[in-house]
Amino acid sequence: MNIQSPVELPRVNDKKRWLILSHAFNMDGRAASLTITDKIPYLLEAGVEPIVFSAITGIKDQRFPHHQFLAWGPAAFRFDFRHWIANQYGRGFIYKVSTRTVSLLLAPFIAIEKLLLGYSSQWSWTLPAFFHGWRLIKSGKVDVVLSVGSAWSAHLAGVWLKKAT
Repeated sequence: MNIQSPVELPRVNDKKRWLILSHAFNMDGRAASLTITDKIPYLLEAGVEPIVFSAITGIKDQRFPHHQFLAWGPAAFRFDFRHWIANQYGRGFIYKVSTRTVSLLLAPFIAIEKLLLGYSSQWSWTLPAFFHGWRLIKSGKVDVVLSVGSAWSAHLAGVWLKKAT
């Protein structure tokens, strides 16, 4: 008896250019990062040409186009900035002074964001991921969009891209 799935999944050979939306891509200490970064060698071996969109919190991959975006909201900007500074300079004096300064400057805007929207801090990363993803899709440079791992903002960007295209 041969049972076939009612939904035919795309074969890797048919769809080679994948836009991968993963806020925490290549981010040390994040389990969500492992859901995709560990699979990249297998995707490359299978002929997939990935284009990755992530936050600036992880280490930029040099093997393929990897675009890192700052979130556009104040709470997520503060979160991303802290991780970026730690990656660049460690957690010493520069980290302590710069992150405290940014936190103090953004505090009123973060309070307004939380009161008006109430979302978790990474929601606003959806905005640059959607904008840049939409441009790639419209220009015909993407065959498949995959949102994987990380903050829910990656999945929200994927939903928005599906609805817009």
